[in-house]
Amino acid sequence: MTLFEDLRFGARILTKRPWTTALMIALLAAGIGVNTTVVTLVNAVLIRGLPYEDSERILYVEGFNVERDDDLRTSLPDFLDWRDQTRSFESLAAFQQRQVNLADDEAAPLRANGAQITVNGFRVLRVEPILGRGFADEEGESGATPVLILGHSLWQERYGGHDDVIGQTIRLDEEERTIIGVMPPDFQFPMNEDLWTPLVESGDDDRDDRRLGVYGRLAATATPGEAETEMSLIGKRLQQQYPATNEDVEVVVLTFNENFNGGDIEAVFLAMLGAVGFVLLIACANVANIQLARAIDRAKEISIRTALGAGKWRIFRQLLVESLLLAFAGGGLGLALSWVGVRYFDQITADIRPYWIDFTFDASIFAYLMVICLTAGVLFGLAPALHAVKRDVNDSLKQGRGQTTGSKVRFFASSMVAGEVAMAMILLVGAGLMIQSFWNVYNVELGARTDGVLSVGVELPEAQYDDEVDRYAFHQRLLEAARALPGVIAAASSSNDPAQGARGTSIEIEGTVEEVPDQRPRERYIMVSPGLFDLFEAPIVQGRDFSSMDTPDSPQVVVVNRRFAEKYFPDESAIGKRIRGWDEDEDENAWAEIVGVVSDMRTSPNREMEPVVYRTFNQDAWAYRRLMLRAGGDAAALAPVVRETVASLDANLPVFGIHTLEERLSQSRWSQRLFGAIFTLFGLVALAMSVAGIYGLVSYSVGRRMSEFGIRMALGANSANIRKLIVSQGMWRVAIGIVIGLPLSYFAGQALESLLVGVSSTDPTMLIVVAVFLLSVAALACWVPARRAASVSPATALHHE
Repeated sequence: MTLFEDLRFGARILTKRPWTTALMIALLAAGIGVNTTVVTLVNAVLIRGLPYEDSERILYVEGFNVERDDDLRTSLPDFLDWRDQTRSFESLAAFQQRQVNLADDEAAPLRANGAQITVNGFRVLRVEPILGRGFADEEGESGATPVLILGHSLWQERYGGHDDVIGQTIRLDEEERTIIGVMPPDFQFPMNEDLWTPLVESGDDDRDDRRLGVYGRLAATATPGEAETEMSLIGKRLQQQYPATNEDVEVVVLTFNENFNGGDIEAVFLAMLGAVGFVLLIACANVANIQLARAIDRAKEISIRTALGAGKWRIFRQLLVESLLLAFAGGGLGLALSWVGVRYFDQITADIRPYWIDFTFDASIFAYLMVICLTAGVLFGLAPALHAVKRDVNDSLKQGRGQTTGSKVRFFASSMVAGEVAMAMILLVGAGLMIQSFWNVYNVELGARTDGVLSVGVELPEAQYDDEVDRYAFHQRLLEAARALPGVIAAASSSNDPAQGARGTSIEIEGTVEEVPDQRPRERYIMVSPGLFDLFEAPIVQGRDFSSMDTPDSPQVVVVNRRFAEKYFPDESAIGKRIRGWDEDEDENAWAEIVGVVSDMRTSPNREMEPVVYRTFNQDAWAYRRLMLRAGGDAAALAPVVRETVASLDANLPVFGIHTLEERLSQSRWSQRLFGAIFTLFGLVALAMSVAGIYGLVSYSVGRRMSEFGIRMALGANSANIRKLIVSQGMWRVAIGIVIGLPLSYFAGQALESLLVGVSSTDPTMLIVVAVFLLSVAALACWVPARRAASVSPATALHHE
């Protein structure tokens, strides 16, 4: 009989029991579908590189501070030394991302994502403009004519895709630049940039001013390992030459995925990969048990075929073909489910992921699908097929349906159930930790009243507002105009909003001396205007708030939060003490007096309360601010009038990042919400599969032991005895699975530790709750068939075949 005939016969056998076949296909579709989805995401985020020619040879180079265990960007002098000394790279290029104000005669000014890039930057990637030209070498020198290159989407949306855009002059941060080119569609290197300007290699930058990202293309004969070794040696030479700035700075070579998607993101996707692997194993275990039961029920059929001359290999092949049919049917449906999952993930991450991460099915995904279907088919089909060919033909022909199965079969089935429970426990513990973490983030006490507050970004171009007096005057006019708007209760400004996080700085307390200056403590600092604490209803608990009397000409002052005061002045008042840290100068003017202590406010919902130093814009007039407006009604409704107000003060100044703080907080929680939901879904799928496996095994066992139960009842056993027997025999399998799952769940929780907020990865409460929950659900799955068996009369049970 040919393979085609095996396939046809297998399909006919499977369709004889359509509901059982549908159940197996559904189980496999769920397991294969979630696996294919997550592998597609992992392939895009962690494996597939930049979408350019020989992208595997484009590597990212960065500094690493071994003392602080911290990744660093690169200074211009370090980059120039790297480029001059390397032989492993064909060429090195550098970039600096920055947002810019774009103004022209076409439309209203806008805020755009831009990047300064060395003139060879596009050539290293081997990407050229589709219109105009790239940067010339001389355009990276000081004094060169200011030029820029547009991204394709900005060209289409703002300039209608017209070719005559080349040669036009526009203003970036009030500096006139000439458009010389347009990049191809979907090119937004390095992240999601809209335009590019030449990075001027002045060479007089501070070696400690680390603001550049560096990448390069390997030389034709070099390997990544050789490049890493060479760059490490170059880094050590710079440590010796410039100990003041480079003493603890090593040089590392990474892929772009390792740089942009390492750390927590990598941990999340690897945890998801492990989770879906468990889901697939549970699905295969369930299908294996069903197939084993079907093989036992088909024992007479198989024995007759054997007696008529069919060899063991022939029988084995037939049963394996049936399993593979199921696997590929499940794989086809799983692919459809995966397509839906990938599209959903693509939509919700469109605005936050790097442009070059593309969630699509490529040849590697389809190859993986084929392999996983084959593997799954063999996994759940092997044991039933081996059992069928090893059975004694005579015993099978004599055996009645009501006889029990052998001990090896029962052991295999029980082992599958115990394994399912163990894996379900691991997934449920992980899901529980993620849910609790999200709940903690969602309900975290910020220490600030954020409802009804609109946050608006404004940054003054230095070319126009190069003087602190001008910057201060503009922001004061804006604050006064904002406070006069109808519906505005209060207005103030800050360098950060409560969902954004805050910068860090090294600090020094007057009267203390650090043995190693570079090891001074680092704390958060935020710039604010007078009135911000009142706007957030954060009371001053000691001393005073900032006021209009604090000016650049008056002594420097700061306000610290309660956490800072308790940490550095636990037994005395912080008022009157002096600190410094944001100024490198070791002179008297760098010291600032603490004039107030404010209640604690979080710098981010994902961070614990921490010490914070507040400075005032009145003494350091930053160009960038976030304007905060507390509304008496709908805060979002203020957005149009705020735009008009800013335009009335400066028609070329765009506003950006307009959102209510509640919206911003919701966006900041999206990762916990998304991944918490994903892990919960995996856990519930695993639970449902495990419960189905327990129920199916107990039901099948009950069906084959009805004659035994009839004899027991005829000899005096009552219904309660039968129920107790069945439930206890089912629950010991579950208990074994939980015992196996407990230590594994503990280690799985530790693997998720970096993703958790406000919850311990080794919380014993979570382990106990999940174990009790699993026992309860499993008891119900055993109780239903036990109750059915106990309700059958002894006469009916004895006649059961």
